[in-house]
Amino acid sequence: MKLLVVDDDADMLAVVSFALRQAGFPVVTAHSYGTGLSAFHTEQPDLAILDINLPGGSGFELCGLLRNESNTPIMMLTARGEEADLVSALALGADDYLTKPIRPRKIVARVQALLRRAGAMSRIGRFQIEAALQSAHVYRRRTGEDNWAAVVQLYDVLSTLPESPVVAINRALAVAEVRGPAAALIELEAASSDARLAEYQPYWAARADLLARTGASDEARHAYDLAIGLERDPAVR
Repeated sequence: MKLLVVDDDADMLAVVSFALRQAGFPVVTAHSYGTGLSAFHTEQPDLAILDINLPGGSGFELCGLLRNESNTPIMMLTARGEEADLVSALALGADDYLTKPIRPRKIVARVQALLRRAGAMSRIGRFQIEAALQSAHVYRRRTGEDNWAAVVQLYDVLSTLPESPVVAINRALAVAEVRGPAAALIELEAASSDARLAEYQPYWAARADLLARTGASDEARHAYDLAIGLERDPAVR
């Protein structure tokens, strides 16, 4: 389960992302039309939250494009409260429309409601499997029970759906907990033919971690360097 938040207001982006993460949702952020579209294609989120006024293009345009490509739930979160904007957003395929300022708890509640609605309306598919994976991770953390084998099985099912490099990476990391890092590296290598992974930071970070766990220090250091080089934030690098 993953959410995408696109907003050019850094403070709002931080507040919304923090509230959603506190509620247990992994969050990917973007600050423009272009980075939002790229993140949507790469991360394949289960719900997108879009501002309207974005650098490089409008949230309306992005909403319409995403709706043409996917049935992913879309929420508009904007300071523009005119009825015409609401009508335009819904006509383009948005599933909800919230105006700023708004309390973080309300955003979380509306996100949860949208996800429940999406799950109820669709057959067993990516959304339900992602939800089961999230539940499995929460259960393991709360109980301490080793359920990694079940997690790998869920990723096996997920990998039969439309291809995603994220699924391959997460499955490999789960395999590492069941069969060890060497087996996980074999799984990761099988996915490396996907051209999207060459510039995908989580792939190189996962590869570096697995290599380090097998004792391949030089290869791990090289993978870490590639992962760091792909970090967009200079402060993190």
